[in-house]
Amino acid sequence: MADIRNPCFARGRILKLDMLENLRDFPRDALDCFYEDFSDGIVCGLTPVIENDTIIFSKGILKHKNKVYLMNTLAALPYDETHTEVAVKIVFQQEEERPDYIAQHYELLIDKTDKNIPTPQNEIELFRFKLKKGAYLRSDYQNLEDFVTEYNTINVIHALYAGYGKPTLSPLVMRYFGRAALDFSPQTPWDVSFAMLCVNSARVERDIILHYLGQRLANVESKTNNRPSEKPEALSNQEIHMQLVKVLELIKREEAPRKRPMSQRHRITLD
Repeated sequence: MADIRNPCFARGRILKLDMLENLRDFPRDALDCFYEDFSDGIVCGLTPVIENDTIIFSKGILKHKNKVYLMNTLAALPYDETHTEVAVKIVFQQEEERPDYIAQHYELLIDKTDKNIPTPQNEIELFRFKLKKGAYLRSDYQNLEDFVTEYNTINVIHALYAGYGKPTLSPLVMRYFGRAALDFSPQTPWDVSFAMLCVNSARVERDIILHYLGQRLANVESKTNNRPSEKPEALSNQEIHMQLVKVLELIKREEAPRKRPMSQRHRITLD
């Protein structure tokens, strides 16, 4: 028979070791249970904020090799001009066993990217950038396409975000898409529901994104008698972003004409 124990801290009770162990283990056990079915990657937080020549990361939660880590302190990383595209990563070191605890060491660093070399298993990418001399990084995007602007812009498209069973896209990208789509007053319930999901959800699962893109673009391609060039299931993060930009342009093009005020309407006078 199994049981669930909750320690009783009351006046007159003797404080026992197993009561303290139960209290110690509960937060980590709860995190492990909640994110058990998630892939490795950023679970929440670790949002970069630029302060002059320093990147400040908010607190957050990471999952790495099926272990959940709570990053409960703000981290700062100085940056400078680059001559090529670089990636900001969290690099996990070897665990260190001590008498009182097991320490998982990690560090934030900026490293060059190479499309031909896969990301090592002990690294998690947070974002990429390419900085010109005398410029500062920015994260105030002008439109959805601006997320992949080559210079001076934080690019979170390639970041590893944890999802249910498989990694998904950054919630920053999906939230921006949802708000932009709603601003264009989408005409179909399909677009409205997906846009609201993007705005209201902490994450949008990859399968949902791919299903939406497949259905949305398939309707357009069937009207133009064009066959899709690639199955949605095979899309990379960068290709998904390109498809989202394409869908947003379609929603903008289909935007319903707004009713003009009475003062601007043509008047017809009958004698």
